[in-house]
Amino acid sequence: MLDRMIDIKKTVNAINRNVSAQWLFLLALAIYLTGAVLSSTMFPIPGICWKLCRLTAIGLIVWKVVQFDCFTMRETIFIAFLFTNVLLVKAVAGYSEPLYWAIFLTGAKDVSFEKILKSYFVISLSIILFAFAASMLEVIENLQYETDTRGIRNSFGIIYPTDFAAHIFFLMLVFLYLRKERVKIHNYIICMFITVLVYHFCKTRLDSICMGLLIVGHMFIKYRTTGKKSDIKKRKKWSLPVICGMCSMPAGMVIMWILTKLYDMGVPVTYDIDRLISNRLRLQSHAVAEYGIRIFGQYIKMVGNGGSETLPADYFFIDCSYYFIILQYGLVFGVLVFAVYILCSKKYRLDSYFQLVIMMIAINCMIAHHLLELAYNPFAFALFAKASYQLKDNKISVNGRLNMLF
Repeated sequence: MLDRMIDIKKTVNAINRNVSAQWLFLLALAIYLTGAVLSSTMFPIPGICWKLCRLTAIGLIVWKVVQFDCFTMRETIFIAFLFTNVLLVKAVAGYSEPLYWAIFLTGAKDVSFEKILKSYFVISLSIILFAFAASMLEVIENLQYETDTRGIRNSFGIIYPTDFAAHIFFLMLVFLYLRKERVKIHNYIICMFITVLVYHFCKTRLDSICMGLLIVGHMFIKYRTTGKKSDIKKRKKWSLPVICGMCSMPAGMVIMWILTKLYDMGVPVTYDIDRLISNRLRLQSHAVAEYGIRIFGQYIKMVGNGGSETLPADYFFIDCSYYFIILQYGLVFGVLVFAVYILCSKKYRLDSYFQLVIMMIAINCMIAHHLLELAYNPFAFALFAKASYQLKDNKISVNGRLNMLF
C-alpha cells in the first residue's frame, strides 16, 4: 500500500511538473507572438516594447529548459550544434533571428504541439482581426498600392498586402491541420471564399494559389482516408506523401537555384518567369554576385517596401526564404533548417496532413520570406513538441508521448 501511494505521489508530481512546463512555454509564446504579430501591423509599437516582449519570452523559456526539461543524448548533440551555429551567425553577421528561432525550437520540448498551434491561432487571428477593424475605422492606415495590371492592393492594417495574405495563409494551414478529418464541407467553402476575397482585395497571387492548393490537397487526403482509421497501423512508414514532405524544401531550393542560374545564362523563358514573380530571380542573381554565399552568413542591408506606399529608391529585398536564409545566415544554418523540417516530416510520417502542410510551406517559401518568422510559421515546433500519438514497435498509441525521431 505504501509503495502504491509513493507511486501515485510521483505520478502526480510528474504531471504537475509537466503542466507547469507547458504553461511556461505557452506564456512565453503568447508574449513573443503578441509582439511579433503587432510588429507586422501599422500600429505604432515602440521598439522597446517589442524588445521587452522578446527578452521576457526568452527568460521564461530558459527557466523552463533549466528547471523542467530533459533531453536525450542525440537531442543534446543536435541542440549543441544548432546553438553553436546560431551564435557564430550572431558573431559574424550580427543577426539575432536564428538565435530566437533556436531558443523557441528547444523550449517546445514536450509541450503539446496541438496546444502550441491553438495558442498561435487564437493570438494571431485576434491581432489580425483587430488590425483589420482598426484599418477599416481609419484608426491605423490601410496601405493601398496601385498596380498597372492588377489594380488596387490592400494591406488591411498590415505593413504590406503580401504580409496580410501570408498571415491568412498560415492561419488557414493551422486551422485545417488542427481539424484534419473533422473538417466539414462548409469549412472548405468558407476557406475558398476567404481565398477569393484575399485575391480580390490584395491581389496576392502566391498566397492565393497556395491556399487553393491547400484546400484541394486537404480535401483529397480527407476523402481518400475516410473510413480507414482502423487501418492506420498498416500504413507504410515511407509512403509517397512522406517522401514528398521530407524532400519538398530541398527541392524548392534546388528549383530556385536552377532558375536563378538559367537567368544568369540569359535563357529567355526565365525572364518571363522573373516578371511573373516580381523580379525575384534578378534580385537573387544580383545578391549572389554581389555578396556570395558564406559559411556563417554576412550582413546584407535589406530595404523593403513594407509600411510605406512609396517604393524606396534603394529597394533591395530577397523574398525567397531559401536564398534569404543562406545568404544572410550562412550555408550551415540553411542546411540545419532543412534538417529540422526533414526530421519533423520523419517524426510525423504517419500523418498525411502534416506532410501536406510541409509541402505547402515549401512551395510558399520559394517566393516568400516567412520560413523562420514565428509570427507566421509555427510548424518547426513539431521537432521537439509532444505529438498526439507515439510510435512503439511500429504501432500507434493515441495521446501518447513522442520524442524526436532520428
